[in-house]
Amino acid sequence: MKNDGTNYAGGGAARNRAQQYLAELRASRLEVVLIPAPQPSHSGHFVRVVQYANPHWYRDFCGLYESARRDRIRWRKFKTKIKRRDTLRGLSELVEGRCASQYADRLAAFIESRELEIEQLRRRAA
Repeated sequence: MKNDGTNYAGGGAARNRAQQYLAELRASRLEVVLIPAPQPSHSGHFVRVVQYANPHWYRDFCGLYESARRDRIRWRKFKTKIKRRDTLRGLSELVEGRCASQYADRLAAFIESRELEIEQLRRRAA
């Protein structure tokens, strides 16, 4: 979504969605815990499991901005350029009716595309 750099041109539904996303992101955080392995291969064998996950929309948003960095130790883990604190700041801007940062601009475009998808699904269901 293109904007003038200061005012968020999104409609009421988009601002409401930004407020909803902000509340969801503040309320949830990825938390991974260790539990005993279901089929231990040695003493003290533990596995990592997700106890709490980030919201689905946040995972989708992060997936749009893959990082090119390489990390040999955790090469299978998805890497993203998105930072949680900057996403929170960008959502706060949108809720306040501003769109002055790159994150706010990215989030505005993301929310707009999600709103269009939701509307298309509603039309198909009707």
